[in-house]
Amino acid sequence: PDYQWHPRVARLLVTAMQDAWETTPGDERYGLHLQGPPGTGKTTSVLQFCAALGTPCVSVEADVELDIKSLMVDARVENGTLDKRYGVLRQAMEGGYPFVLNEWDNAQPGLLTKIFGILDNGTYVADDGEVVVAKRGFLLVLTSNAGGNGDLTGYTSGARRQSEALKRRVKGLYLDYASMAEEEDYLRKRLGLPAKVVRPFVKVAEQTRQQYRAGLTGQIGAGATVPLNAAITRQQLAAFLLRSGYRYGG
Repeated sequence: PDYQWHPRVARLLVTAMQDAWETTPGDERYGLHLQGPPGTGKTTSVLQFCAALGTPCVSVEADVELDIKSLMVDARVENGTLDKRYGVLRQAMEGGYPFVLNEWDNAQPGLLTKIFGILDNGTYVADDGEVVVAKRGFLLVLTSNAGGNGDLTGYTSGARRQSEALKRRVKGLYLDYASMAEEEDYLRKRLGLPAKVVRPFVKVAEQTRQQYRAGLTGQIGAGATVPLNAAITRQQLAAFLLRSGYRYGG
């Protein structure tokens, strides 16, 4: 209930979910791509949105070994017998609810081509010819730090350059860290602490964020002796304040 929505993210999710519910099976559709630094709410915003709607949502982390086939069919050997079950992506497609693929650009580009059909019209054609069609309400959301452009600066380790054809099939939005004023307001309300306690922590966090942004673009600040490859997130800020022992008594 205390989740702080970014207006642009909220508008995008409302529109995308409405379109997903109005899209009949097999019709043209699109996916979402939320890009930004770690800790800016790319995944959390989708999960919180679905929670507010009371609809399921599945979130999976991508890596170099990701295979879309394994997300459609979960095959395992039990007691010497091959047992095949529907994978989490197929369950989301046929159940009609959002599926989030986090850090999608960590996967091998060639292994993501099967996503094209899912993004275009909500269909997946298995190797055996079976066609899986997404129901109303299904939405594929991709999240990443590098945006599918690869690790250009050494700050997004593991990210791989992805197909432009895939990126054209999604509507993108860049999420950045909250401003100092927004961060201070959120933490004061969330933790019940006065501004004089919260503000110094927010200032330090903002310094790390500026240096991290500079590193992402390859432009390290003149005053930095060592580039930062991570920034303090909102979650970390709240944890620091709680562990510091501050309690506001009025």
